[in-house]
Amino acid sequence: MYVEEVITNLLKWLLSMVVILLTIAFFVSYIRGINLLEILPLALILLVSSIPVALPTMFTVTMALGSMELAKKGVLVTRLNASQDASMMDLLCVDKTGTLPLNKLSLADITALDGYTNEDVILYGALASSEANQDPIDIAFIAAAKHKGLDTDEYVQISFTPFDPASRRTESIVQKNNEHIQVVKGAVTVLTTLCGYDNERISVLEQKWVNMPKKVTEL
Repeated sequence: MYVEEVITNLLKWLLSMVVILLTIAFFVSYIRGINLLEILPLALILLVSSIPVALPTMFTVTMALGSMELAKKGVLVTRLNASQDASMMDLLCVDKTGTLPLNKLSLADITALDGYTNEDVILYGALASSEANQDPIDIAFIAAAKHKGLDTDEYVQISFTPFDPASRRTESIVQKNNEHIQVVKGAVTVLTTLCGYDNERISVLEQKWVNMPKKVTEL
């Protein structure tokens, strides 16, 4: 509403100036004995010019150019008048969950089972990912593997199945030394079922995950 208020106030000032000028012109014409009908064309021209048609367009173009400059600096502008709203702020408050995130996922903690290490979990998670898809979870595993210095080049990805909401998992077939390995990454309940875990072991695992401290580490 700020832009509309500025336009309205500007038009009020322009119209007030025109009314004052016309009042002066009619008063001088009356004193000098000039026919008031001869002043009407001037009055019409001033009245029409007091409300420029292109004024709203000028404001829209100005805000569009400002949004382009903000976009170059990584600011996502969803509304043109959002920049005007932001310029009127004196104090910005956000909740503790962070409504201004980096839009980047990273691994927080790992629970390795059945004799596997944390590095094994990261390695197989990266092998079950594809950087070409630009999936945030895939990118997080690939970045974690690079951060740990894990060598994924010795594995050749034969096939890759992206995440499907129906199956709730991603799957890939990789090859190493003429050996084909099936790697799956997905929801805990899906993976534990595929691994043949019984209900008691699944419940223990879920309880352990619930009690896990929520500590996030940026890579």
